[in-house]
Amino acid sequence: MYTIADLPIENTLQTAEYDLELESALRRMSEHSYTQIGVERGGEFVGIVTYRSVVRTLLAFHQLEVRNKALDKISVGTAVEDAHTISEDENLLAVFDALAEYTYIAVDRDDEWRILTDYDLLTQLKQMLEPSVNRIHRNAVARDFHASVRRFAVGAVGRNLRRGTPTADASVNRALQLRTLCPIHLASLGRI
Repeated sequence: MYTIADLPIENTLQTAEYDLELESALRRMSEHSYTQIGVERGGEFVGIVTYRSVVRTLLAFHQLEVRNKALDKISVGTAVEDAHTISEDENLLAVFDALAEYTYIAVDRDDEWRILTDYDLLTQLKQMLEPSVNRIHRNAVARDFHASVRRFAVGAVGRNLRRGTPTADASVNRALQLRTLCPIHLASLGRI
């Protein structure tokens, strides 16, 4: 059984201090294209700030009619949410369930927090599947080309034989020449 430990998670979760101004954390997230940033308090991981958690915090301040709460006056700690973590012992398929519900998961690996986003997982899946998909596509193209050449050859030979012309051999030779022009060498597939 494959577990989360078998999954390559290379992105270290970047963190900000709990008392840091929220504006500074948001700038850092924007500059580095992070969609979330971990929050530490006294060197201990306490949660995550996401753009969504910031919006929720600002809406809560607005609904409570709290004045003078600009981003440079609010600490990261006001927008922190519980981190969505997963154990490395979990079945690998648990990643899909977690990422269906959240856009990221945090994993404690080698004494540091790593982060896996839904985008990271999709990128890894794409890289794993691309060779197979390309091979399937190439084989489908080869089969289609083979069928076209066969239809051409059978049709040309049949027409020439029905007419009683001596060019039937020329039609077969033409079909075989077309085969050699194919970018995918059909002979290696055992065709024609």
